[in-house]
Amino acid sequence: TLFRSDAAFNLAVTQQKLGDHRKAIDTLNGIDLAKERNPEYYYALGASYFHLKNYKAAEEAFLAVRKIDPGHLKALFSLATIYGKTGRKEEAKAAWHEYISIAPEGEWKQQAVKRLLEL
Repeated sequence: TLFRSDAAFNLAVTQQKLGDHRKAIDTLNGIDLAKERNPEYYYALGASYFHLKNYKAAEEAFLAVRKIDPGHLKALFSLATIYGKTGRKEEAKAAWHEYISIAPEGEWKQQAVKRLLEL
């Protein structure tokens, strides 16, 4: 149920803040993510996989976020970062361009422009 899912999500976020990304992944995988279709659940899962440098699993989670919410800026930023880290330069460029075109002005957008120029 949603209440249990929200409680599990909150626990996972706490585990992330404590630096225990393996536990956070276990907790998030205990949620029926496909049934809930909550982009924040998938984003949290991707963030923990990213911190553990499991870029393939992180990418899958961030793509799931974008399938539910195509305008999810943090997931797009994260995907662009993964593409850059895994040597997928053209995919990284495309993702950074997309991010820059839809992101509001601010520090994250400036960081995206900087990373694009570094490619």
